[in-house]
Amino acid sequence: MKVELQKPGEQVDASKEGRVVKKTDATETADEVSAHGARVNFTCPNCGSALTAWMDFDPQWFRCPDCGFWIHVYA
Repeated sequence: MKVELQKPGEQVDASKEGRVVKKTDATETADEVSAHGARVNFTCPNCGSALTAWMDFDPQWFRCPDCGFWIHVYA
């Protein structure tokens, strides 16, 4: 998996914005894949927060709930 911060001047594709991102707790340690998407666990490259989110597209944008930066996640 590749995780990048939004680059200066890069536009977030509104059609590829992810669902709610939340901090990962100790019980959520593995990725989950289904026919309709995948739950991914990743670390914010800006603040280091451990996050989990549901991915419908590859790649997809998520906003870190701690620092507010947009994160581009590639499966």
